[in-house]
Amino acid sequence: MPPFYENRKKDYFYRSEKPNNTPLQCNAHTHRHTEFVYIKKGKSIAYADSESCELGRDDFFIAFPNQVHRFDTLEDEQYDLFIVNPELVPELASFFNNVVPRNNVIHNVSLNKPLYDAIRALTETSLLEDSELKGTVLKGRLLVLFGILFTVMSVVPYKKGDGNTLRTIVNYCSNHFTENLTLAILEEELHVSRHYISHLFGDKLNIGFNDYINTLRVTYASRLLRETNDSIINISESSGFNSLRTFNRAFKKHLGVSPREYRNSKTSSKFIEEYSPSLR
Repeated sequence: MPPFYENRKKDYFYRSEKPNNTPLQCNAHTHRHTEFVYIKKGKSIAYADSESCELGRDDFFIAFPNQVHRFDTLEDEQYDLFIVNPELVPELASFFNNVVPRNNVIHNVSLNKPLYDAIRALTETSLLEDSELKGTVLKGRLLVLFGILFTVMSVVPYKKGDGNTLRTIVNYCSNHFTENLTLAILEEELHVSRHYISHLFGDKLNIGFNDYINTLRVTYASRLLRETNDSIINISESSGFNSLRTFNRAFKKHLGVSPREYRNSKTSSKFIEEYSPSLR
């Protein structure tokens, strides 16, 4: 089965193997989020792009934004799984979009006490009841975890054209979605046929190009609605939409409510996806 684009509607997701002993196993997919897992027991094979590695007790695996990845369960796992929009840690967001891990796995994490403690702290915070404070603490925990991670994980600059046309295209979109972005512009900038680009989105990611760009813009706009007092029309423009009508329509399609309803919602942790044992 070809990889698909996973349209994640919230910025933060946490899941363990409980309840129902949910396995890690899933089909190949990609998204704009960073996905990482800490294995407490059991065995899996993790795949990132064309590389694979076996995961066992005390191993940590991370897939960067737009990396195609999947898991095959070998033995029932116990784990902590996190799927995080890098924009939650704006200090490091651009870094995630411009590098890739030299190796996606770190073995024997408990031997690195700062990293192990950071993972445990993030897990404990994820299990707290939702509150305004929980969101703030989660962002702090993420900043600490990623800061430690980048001191122990080797990364290399991502260069367009490194043998992965689709990755080159989605990375470019991730860095330029607030601008006027069309298939014609991508064709000119990346020297790839617009028809081929359209085919890649439909055939490889099972999503249309315009829908993909709108998901990036709506996710960005939802953060501005939560964290600023800027007007809705200004947020629409700064997110890359060419009209308020288009913004409203795309926002409601993506999140199920209008931008105004979203901003007026009393939900304190809008960026946190509800805990769910179901498979993606």
